[in-house]
Amino acid sequence: MRRLGNIAIRVEANSEIGLGHLRRCLTLAKQLFEDGFCVYIVSLSSISHDLLQGFHHICMRNIYRNLAQSNIFANNFNKELLDAECTLIAIRNLSIDWVVLDSYNLGIWWEQRVAESGYKILVIDDFRNREHYADIVLSDIDIPFDKNLLKKSTNCHQLVGLRYALIDSHFIAVKNSDQDCTVQDNRKKILISYGGSDPTGETIKVLKSIKLLMKSHPSFKQEVSTDVVVGCFNSQLKTIKKISKNLDEVKIHYAPESLASLLKNADIFLTSGGNSMIEGLFMQKKCLITTTAENQILSVMCLLKQNLINYLGHYNKVNSHIICDFLLKAIKNHSGFKINHNPVCDHLGASRVSHMLQLIMSK
Repeated sequence: MRRLGNIAIRVEANSEIGLGHLRRCLTLAKQLFEDGFCVYIVSLSSISHDLLQGFHHICMRNIYRNLAQSNIFANNFNKELLDAECTLIAIRNLSIDWVVLDSYNLGIWWEQRVAESGYKILVIDDFRNREHYADIVLSDIDIPFDKNLLKKSTNCHQLVGLRYALIDSHFIAVKNSDQDCTVQDNRKKILISYGGSDPTGETIKVLKSIKLLMKSHPSFKQEVSTDVVVGCFNSQLKTIKKISKNLDEVKIHYAPESLASLLKNADIFLTSGGNSMIEGLFMQKKCLITTTAENQILSVMCLLKQNLINYLGHYNKVNSHIICDFLLKAIKNHSGFKINHNPVCDHLGASRVSHMLQLIMSK
């Protein structure tokens, strides 16, 4: 394999922010590796080896602690600049060509400091109101970035829209396979997955709603079966198990490597407005979406305008009545229910991003 260069990806995964940022960065990392790049994952927090899929990992925790206590930042504490300095120390001997940033806590100060040290910058961002100092800005939302907020004097390349969605190649393999591990019957299969941590407790909301439907609609038990995905950072596993134990045809899947096989066999998909939503659309499923964070709203509103998803609302407005109503419509194929019959994106987004990096490097 020819060597194209070295890339560092600055990203986090923990109980607070979940796995979404890491998952899409790993999808990009796998493509970059296949194309000939050496990839390093850089984070402040320790990340389980099982989650890293074999990529080099640099944990900056000790660097951060030592630098924060030094004289450099004693009187002028700036978390972005401190993180930038830690990142530069972590990668200084790796001959890095590109630094990829996927973080809402780090922005233009971080980007400028890293760029000043000679690195090219690619930023992944779901917002459109933040300033950037980058060579590439990337988003699967089909809304361009404001050029006035892109501060690098040289041309900043915008890679926006579902054409650049970071879909793991495993999804296309499963989608195109003939394998179906479900028992063939007439029941609708519901899949519930709210990311690595589900901090707003949407999984429990949905399970309680299913319980209500089973009481109010006796035939519901015979009409559906349910798969529940619980992420590795979800602190409510015991409660989820307790509720599920009292429900018929509910199976819990703890921290699966991928949703691909579960999605292939699902009819109805309840999730939040992050990466899993895009994967559900790729697999052409009925998607019932609850936004659980501000960064999801722009993407969800864009897809809603295209009639690609069914939006339950923001998490603090979603209750059992709303969930039950949407579930019944989905199961009964209600005329007003939005079903994604046509593919909205392919699996080549990461490849297109890698191609742009290589194109810029060749100039």
